[in-house]
Amino acid sequence: MERVAVVGAGMSGLVTAKELLDEGAEVVVFEEEPKVGGTFTTGLGYERMHLTVSNYFMAFSSLPPPENQGRYFWSRAEYIEYLERFTAKFEINKHVRTNTKVTGIYRNPDGTFRVASMGPYGPTEENFTAVAICRGAFRRVAPRMIPLEGNYTGQVVHTADWTGPEQFRGKRVVCVGMGETSADITKWISDVAQECWLSMRSYPLLIERYPYGGADTNDAYSTRVLHWGDHLRTVTTLKEKLQAYLPEMPARNRLVYEWLSKSKGGRFLQKNDVFIDNVLSGAIKPTFGGIEKCEGKRIYFKDGQSTEADIVMLCTGYEEGSIPSGWIEGLEIPDVRNLYKHMFHPDTGRRLAFIGWARPVQGGVPAAAEMQARLFARACSGKWDLPEKSELLEKIGADVARENALTNGIPYMRTLVRYTDYLDDVANIVGCNPKLEDFLDDPELLYRLACGSNIAPCYRLVGPHADPEGARKVIMRLPVAMEKSVAHRDLFDHLVPHNLQGRVPASKLDQIASVLKSHFTRAWEGKPTTYVQATPPTFS
Repeated sequence: MERVAVVGAGMSGLVTAKELLDEGAEVVVFEEEPKVGGTFTTGLGYERMHLTVSNYFMAFSSLPPPENQGRYFWSRAEYIEYLERFTAKFEINKHVRTNTKVTGIYRNPDGTFRVASMGPYGPTEENFTAVAICRGAFRRVAPRMIPLEGNYTGQVVHTADWTGPEQFRGKRVVCVGMGETSADITKWISDVAQECWLSMRSYPLLIERYPYGGADTNDAYSTRVLHWGDHLRTVTTLKEKLQAYLPEMPARNRLVYEWLSKSKGGRFLQKNDVFIDNVLSGAIKPTFGGIEKCEGKRIYFKDGQSTEADIVMLCTGYEEGSIPSGWIEGLEIPDVRNLYKHMFHPDTGRRLAFIGWARPVQGGVPAAAEMQARLFARACSGKWDLPEKSELLEKIGADVARENALTNGIPYMRTLVRYTDYLDDVANIVGCNPKLEDFLDDPELLYRLACGSNIAPCYRLVGPHADPEGARKVIMRLPVAMEKSVAHRDLFDHLVPHNLQGRVPASKLDQIASVLKSHFTRAWEGKPTTYVQATPPTFS
């Protein structure tokens, strides 16, 4: 029996343990904190946080959200509760050693590993046949600080030190940076501050939580038919279609569209628009271009404006966690993109994997981590092995080139991948990638596989440990978001059959396109053709 060490009991470690147990391995999970949950319980999560990825993309395929729960953004507390339910359902907790820190991993001459740890009863060393490092890129990493030119004499704080808005009450504040955490914190600061500025170097690649008329969450549009094909071509055409609806867009949607239109590609998609109403009301004063210099408490922006600030809040994120030197004796990994599928080092083989360092630009990290875990579990059981080293290096090089082009605007973010492309690539190796042509006898399911949300259960229809009945049930209960978006209605003929080319056999392309077109057209019959389709929920 394989004996596998899993380092970390966050989302990646928990699903890795589950997949290894499914393959019959003996599993020990090392967690240095007193409870499972990773960054959501002890790391970068903060109170009042709502996730920016919806529940069906945050859930693993083996434990979908409750049947009566539609698409929804879980709060931090709700997601912690979900991970605890997942742990209990699959009895993972009996394999977890909390309050136990791994202090060293050493390769034995026979290819096994010696894992040193420090737990409640002192130091221990044990041998394992394989190891999965599941600590992820954002657990206890350093805040990303930026220097302020000049001699700023006010207070400088970072979101890493956030404890709530009270320290900003009645103050003049400049918030620097526009990420998903910044959206929350800038909004909360502006609710209580005397004055709040938001300094951004450029227009953010921003999307509403409930875009395109408000009927569904933004990741509901993470579909095969939208993700396949030329991404820039699809996005450019969608922007053109949206422009026709500008006159009828509510002010907040119109502002987001205007910022998105001015943004540059090659960056992380910012999926939190909670602050936009305060921009419209004047409570937040946006400025683009960044900070030129500081003199005392006066801050000069590059667009020519200036203001007095008592506090500068750096919402500049965190240094993305490369794999620390010394985690594994004699192994240096300065760039996760030089790992095969962000997982396997060319020199260490299939029995050492890094899981959790593939972060989709849009879509859920849990689905990516689950797919990695499935591949690693099969590797540990001897059902799959890495290609020969020369071929492996060639494959890694091709992936690096593609991913570098994807993120040319933020070259320091090395974990980013394209969601559907990444899942499909790894699923092809695992043997669980559903082929559209295989579902022509089930046109309703075929339609949802192509045009519905590409959630983790889609990869449980076929392959190892498949659950076709359960997966179909979850896939079918979610509405197709594109049916409620007038912009996507106008875009549909542009996507199909163009984006199917090269993804389905040429001999089946017209037949598949016909199924998709007929279902989509029928769904639109009798529907209103106005931009606003629903009133989305608000977040405080």
